[in-house]
Amino acid sequence: WYLFGLVAFVFFPLAMTAKQPESCSSLAGCFVVALEWGLRTGDVGEAMVDVVQSDPRRYLQFGYTVIYFLLISTILLNVIFGIIVDAFGELRDSQDELKKKMLNECFICQVERQVFEDPKINTSFVHHVKKQHNIWHYIAFIIAISLKPKTELTGTEQYVVEELKNNRTDWFPAQRSLELVSKSGEEEEAEKDRSGETDA
Repeated sequence: WYLFGLVAFVFFPLAMTAKQPESCSSLAGCFVVALEWGLRTGDVGEAMVDVVQSDPRRYLQFGYTVIYFLLISTILLNVIFGIIVDAFGELRDSQDELKKKMLNECFICQVERQVFEDPKINTSFVHHVKKQHNIWHYIAFIIAISLKPKTELTGTEQYVVEELKNNRTDWFPAQRSLELVSKSGEEEEAEKDRSGETDA
C-alpha cells in the first residue's frame, strides 16, 4: 500500500480522488486514500479521476489500477482471507476432535467407549461415566479435600492433596476401572476352571 501511495503522490496526486482532491496533497494522504478506497471498494480506480486521453500518464494510471486490483484486491486479500478461513477451520476441527473424544472416551481413565460396550462386561459406557467415573464427583472430591482441615485428612486424601499441589494426576485410575477389573478376574477364574478340567 505504501508503494501504491507513493506512485499516486508522484505521478497523479490531483487525480487520486474526485471528491476530495486535497486528500492526496501529501505522501501520507495518498497512502490513506489507496488503503481506504482499495479496501472498501476493491478497486482504487474508483477513487481517481480519469486522466485525459492525451496525457501520457493515462496509460500509467491504467497500469496502476490494474496492478492494484491484481496484487491487492485479488491476491493479497484472498491470501489473508484464506489464512483466516484456514485458522477457523483448524479451530473447528480441533473442537470436533475434542467433542468426539469426550463422547467416546472416559475423561478419568481414558478407556474408550468400545471397551465398555463389550457384551462380556455387565455395564455400558454411559453408566460408567455417570456412576463409576463421574467427573463431577471427582471435582466435588477435590473441592472437599481442599477445604478440609489438614488434621482431618485421611492418608488417601493427604496423598491426593500432595499430588494436586505438585500438578500430578498419578492418583487418577488411568486405564483402570472396577468393571474392567471384575471382567479380568472372571476371565482368570474361567481360565483356571478350564485348565482344571483339562488336567482332570
